[in-house]
Amino acid sequence: MGGVFKGGHRSMGKPVSRYSLVSCTIILLLLLACSTAWPAADDELLEGAKNEGKLSIYHSPNVSSYADIIKKFKEKYPFIVVESLQASASRLLIRVLAEDKAKKYIPDIIDTRGFGINVMKEKGLLMKYASLNFRFISPEFIDPEGYYWANCVAVQSVAYNTRVVLPNDAPKSLEDLLNPRWKGKLFLDDIDYEWYANMLSIMGREKGLDFMKRLSKQNIQFRFGKLLLANLVAAGEVPVFLTASGHTMEQLREKGAPVKWVPIDPLIGQIGAMGIASHAAHPNASKLFVNFLSSKEGQELISNSFGKNPTRPDAKHRYPNLDVKGRKLFVSSVTIDYSKYDREFRTMFNR
Repeated sequence: MGGVFKGGHRSMGKPVSRYSLVSCTIILLLLLACSTAWPAADDELLEGAKNEGKLSIYHSPNVSSYADIIKKFKEKYPFIVVESLQASASRLLIRVLAEDKAKKYIPDIIDTRGFGINVMKEKGLLMKYASLNFRFISPEFIDPEGYYWANCVAVQSVAYNTRVVLPNDAPKSLEDLLNPRWKGKLFLDDIDYEWYANMLSIMGREKGLDFMKRLSKQNIQFRFGKLLLANLVAAGEVPVFLTASGHTMEQLREKGAPVKWVPIDPLIGQIGAMGIASHAAHPNASKLFVNFLSSKEGQELISNSFGKNPTRPDAKHRYPNLDVKGRKLFVSSVTIDYSKYDREFRTMFNR
């Protein structure tokens, strides 16, 4: 991905040989060649984006958070008109597949969460692109075949209302969740089959199924939507939410809500995955956008806008206590057959 030239040091007063002069001349010429070649590629991308003058983004993150990102991108590249459409990850997938079937190619950039990005990859709806900035992104957040990358991670764990549950009584491990005191007080999202699949993958199928069977006897309560559940925790109507996103709970806590997020191993991270559409009408503008968001500046902007963890280790976190460095983070797989686990999940918990 590009090396680093390390200049040497010559002692003062020592004569320079003819060989050294030739070597220095060659190195200087190589450096000049590189210095003109690299900007040329950037200039070509910029020129192409100027000619396109437009960028269309389909995204699942909420509109208000994404508006900050689009604003900063337009400040940097004012010659690009950005159009965007927001929908939930599941609806975004349905829309993209339907438009492709109708040969109606609208989005240049697709920014979504969960397994939908892999469906798009398998259907040939994404193009390969490797930004130079990807060398700074942790490898587990880049598709091995180069079709998409993770621009952020939402870390999920247990959250509770501190007025309903005393900190000393709060669950601190998976086994704690099986305590009879929590019967009828534990909540899950109605579509938490992704969490179910990941837990079985982490624990091993046999051990995982045993845990889920014991957990199901706790009379788990269900509501639809993680944001709704997070707000119900804040209101005291949900004592304990098992798969709360840390950044959401931190945002509520900032507003004064009596909530606490507890990182219980195993920690599961759900990626925000981004790819360039294979039929992108504005490929150069798309690549500029990917380059921008994978830069340190872009990653810190994502963290500040979404509150989620950036995927560049050198980027600052909006919420440092969500930084999982030194802890084992299981990144939610996008290749699991979630339809199978959806059926299992519903059977297990009588949904």
